[in-house]
Amino acid sequence: MGKSIISLSKALVKNEDRTSDGNLLPETRERLLKSIKKHLQNTGRLNVSEVASMVGLSRQTAKKLVDEILMEWQEDTEDQVLIQTKWFESVLKDIDRHPETFGKEKVEIVKLKSMLLGKLNALHKILLKEKSPKINLYLVKQETMKGPPKNKPS
Repeated sequence: MGKSIISLSKALVKNEDRTSDGNLLPETRERLLKSIKKHLQNTGRLNVSEVASMVGLSRQTAKKLVDEILMEWQEDTEDQVLIQTKWFESVLKDIDRHPETFGKEKVEIVKLKSMLLGKLNALHKILLKEKSPKINLYLVKQETMKGPPKNKPS
């Protein structure tokens, strides 16, 4: 059993983790969010049904928790891009001011970090669907195929 499965199995929801109306207690919800985040970070993939069955929730509740995590991460992405931009600016200034400090090893590290940041940003673009022109074009085509809204009889 992998470490991501263990983290979710420890998050299993019990009867005492729910309020009298069946909702999750706030501390249970936070524990689940933390476990699901860890699972997503460790596996790099998502299967809502799998997450739901591992923690003992309905698929709908698991989906709501996952959506909440993804929304939080989406907001973090904008901050990360700004920080990465500032990092690139500082590297460029460093090269201009002190080119002698950029030996072979430091150049390789900067190349590696740049390549990884490029891949990370490409994945972020996929995540931020509303920013993707291809997705928007697809949505426009879908709406066009449906036709104009039909007037409902009063």
